[in-house]
Amino acid sequence: MKITLIKDKPLYSDLVHNLSLFQKAITEKDILELPDWHDNSDYSHVISLDKFLEKDFSAEDMEKAHIVSVPIDAIWSSEKSKGGFDRPVWTVETGIKKCKDSLNIPNGNGEPKGYKEEDAGILEGIFRPKMKNGKLVWILVKYIGNNRILMKQLANKGKVTNVLMSIRFHKLEKEGVKLKQKDYIQNEAERHTTDAGDRSGQNEQQKFFSSYRAGRKNAEYCFKFLRENLLNYEGIMQQELKSPQKEECENWLSVSSLNGLKDGYGNGFFKKFGYDNVRAAIGTVIEIAKTTNETVVGSSSIEALSIMFKCFTEYGKTRDAKSPMFDKEQLQDFFVMVFESKNSIANISKFSALEGPKEGNEKWILKKLSATGGVKDLVYINASLFWPLLPNYWSSINNKVHTFSKDCFAVEQFLKESNDKNLKKDILNKVS
Repeated sequence: MKITLIKDKPLYSDLVHNLSLFQKAITEKDILELPDWHDNSDYSHVISLDKFLEKDFSAEDMEKAHIVSVPIDAIWSSEKSKGGFDRPVWTVETGIKKCKDSLNIPNGNGEPKGYKEEDAGILEGIFRPKMKNGKLVWILVKYIGNNRILMKQLANKGKVTNVLMSIRFHKLEKEGVKLKQKDYIQNEAERHTTDAGDRSGQNEQQKFFSSYRAGRKNAEYCFKFLRENLLNYEGIMQQELKSPQKEECENWLSVSSLNGLKDGYGNGFFKKFGYDNVRAAIGTVIEIAKTTNETVVGSSSIEALSIMFKCFTEYGKTRDAKSPMFDKEQLQDFFVMVFESKNSIANISKFSALEGPKEGNEKWILKKLSATGGVKDLVYINASLFWPLLPNYWSSINNKVHTFSKDCFAVEQFLKESNDKNLKKDILNKVS
């Protein structure tokens, strides 16, 4: 088989051209101001892409990886914002300074080391097929090497130079079924996310998107959970959902981090607090956000309320109590009324018989439930915010003269959730 490579058109809607991204980001003035970095790359011993494509490829050839010297203008990348899995746009928009710093790292003689072939190693890419006007054509998609391509372009002041790349071929079909764009993206994303999992340079967002595009079960579960609970994350719902949910999700609360959720069912928050308690916490956060007018919430707020739902809707006043302290609806009502009260939206008479939080007239936002600043223990934060209001609320809805204190079994379970031994005495004082 002869391979016809397309270099000047994307062929697929998720692809962006790496050289074009660089040319849009760097002006002629910027080019003139770049230092004269050294590039020691020598790929004369490696077959060039043009020479490689002269070959008549057998079925066996197309099952193998091939080391090829590839000009940057032949390389395309799958872009996250276009439904892909990679971050070439983000790399160019935010990574130029970092790449310049890497090129400026001094070598043994104190001079900037520039671009070193031995450091760059081998990039990885794959040929995607496409039937175009009845003819089979291919396009080269890189799935590992964004920063190295950008550094190579900077070191050569925008000139088209070659990089060393290990190249494979996509299959045309699987089990007799022709593959589609989503299949190619999934295959590439799996290779990308396997690499990303071992690299600290990949942040949470990048790892999640590549894992989701790869069809990883934990990421798929996380996405499904977010969708079912009307939460967004980095605009993924706008990309994935169809009308009418595509329009509805514009008004969904966004979570700033997937900490505790990204590892899927039976892991993270789900393992620690239970599915129903995490879901109740998220529902409560969403209701509170309607009062506080927040559009983004951190995972700490979800974790803080998950602790409360686990301890006070699963455990009672004594170990053998037949019913928990609250049902989930009662506890959600409590948190929502507290935030409404502190933001002067609800009728504060709802708490007329209770002792409210002692924080003056400060308005509350969900960030108060975040593990930020000097105190990161969420049990301490919960105790500081919701005592003595919570036990007094319990007495009120149950028509009890007496309330509950640190001897309550549910409170004992609550205290066990604290990981800070130094705060134990302070927490006990707050819940006594």
